[in-house]
Amino acid sequence: MPYVYAGCETLFHLVEDNFDKYFDGKEKFLLPYSQNITNKYLITYGTGLNRKNNTKLRTLGKYTKGIIKTLFSKSFMNFPKFLIEKNLLELFIDSGGFQATMGFLSDDELPLFIKEYRYFIENYHHLFTRAFTLDLLLLEGKYSTEKEMLYINQKSFEELTKIDESIRKNKLLFIYHFRTKKLYRVWKQISKDFENEFSDYYSAGGIVATSNDNSSPILSYTVPIVYTILAAKKRNLKNVRLHFLGGSAFTDVFTYKIFKKVVKKYHDINLDISFDSSAAFKQVEIARFMNIIKMVDNLPIILDVDLRESNISNYQHKKYGFYKTALDMLDDSIWDFLKKMKKPEYFTFYKKFPVYKDGKFIREKVFFYKMYIGYLYKMIEEVSQKFADSLDLDFDDNLFKFASFHDQVAEIMTRINKGKHSRQLKKKLNLSKTIETIKNLDLDYIDYIVENYYEE
Repeated sequence: MPYVYAGCETLFHLVEDNFDKYFDGKEKFLLPYSQNITNKYLITYGTGLNRKNNTKLRTLGKYTKGIIKTLFSKSFMNFPKFLIEKNLLELFIDSGGFQATMGFLSDDELPLFIKEYRYFIENYHHLFTRAFTLDLLLLEGKYSTEKEMLYINQKSFEELTKIDESIRKNKLLFIYHFRTKKLYRVWKQISKDFENEFSDYYSAGGIVATSNDNSSPILSYTVPIVYTILAAKKRNLKNVRLHFLGGSAFTDVFTYKIFKKVVKKYHDINLDISFDSSAAFKQVEIARFMNIIKMVDNLPIILDVDLRESNISNYQHKKYGFYKTALDMLDDSIWDFLKKMKKPEYFTFYKKFPVYKDGKFIREKVFFYKMYIGYLYKMIEEVSQKFADSLDLDFDDNLFKFASFHDQVAEIMTRINKGKHSRQLKKKLNLSKTIETIKNLDLDYIDYIVENYYEE
């Protein structure tokens, strides 16, 4: 189950509100959901660092206050604990580096924040499964220069290496950053010094930010894949994991399955790639649309469904043979989701509520639409794995075989891309150089790519 449900504190509150109110215990929903859909959830240590009306929501020197308040809240303690005890839930802690990047910490506060993050890991590691190493990518101030950025991140990683090895090598994910030339140079040194001090679960940030670069001949996530495989070889690991913070585009999920196959074929290493996303939830609540997966001519296609009150009764996607209203398509999709979760009886509960009442989006319906997103990614992963398994990678210089490979990839990726032939999709279809790079693990070539195609 590679999909990690980001912003899970909101999810937990939704479950608390709905299933304590209407059912006898929230585990009746979360247990089958974690068993059959996804059991990975993400929250951020930086929860208490956000600002509201220019006021910092924390007390100086007590950075753990926000996250501890969340972890010990009723909605967390009531059911994540019982799921963790049953080994049915993996709770990831994001370090809060993003909030630091956004300027929520002053230069003087950063060293204190580093020490408190170590304190949090050491004292509360029993409350979570994984945590990311603390990365500080300052955009302005003292630590924004290359020299000082290297210095503050070395301090951060040095502090984390003081944590007992039994915790550090089981729970902490080393994070790579290669978004710009400066970050690449900084993280080459950080990687050299620290990448093998933590668990066999690596991670990479900035994937979303670099994914719009259409000039490089290789895909943006090729660089962390190469570094992760090289790290695995140094440690003689036959199984290694890599998490992309973001990197949840539907087409990316498909390419991850291809690269997993490439790594196994050429390096005999089992690579498991996970990713997270909260964007889909914002689409539901703010933009009022959601994606659903349907089968057309025995092949999957992703469709947009308009949730706006003025359009939800309109017929949508007639060209694909779905002569149904948006509401009917949503009902069909929720039914498919609940069957996959092995709880079709919850459909009666779902149908009890309208989507809108007096112009308001009804939260019970919103709850099911948000939970459907986990099912959507699970289905995309299953379909992607099936097609990746069927692909023949033995094309090398055989243009005919490569053309066949390209056509098969193009068909499924276009469908996963909602039937659209976007510029970004065209780049992703040009996989030959990316596959060659992962095969060769040539760091000199990676250096060349960064130097010639990345921004400073």
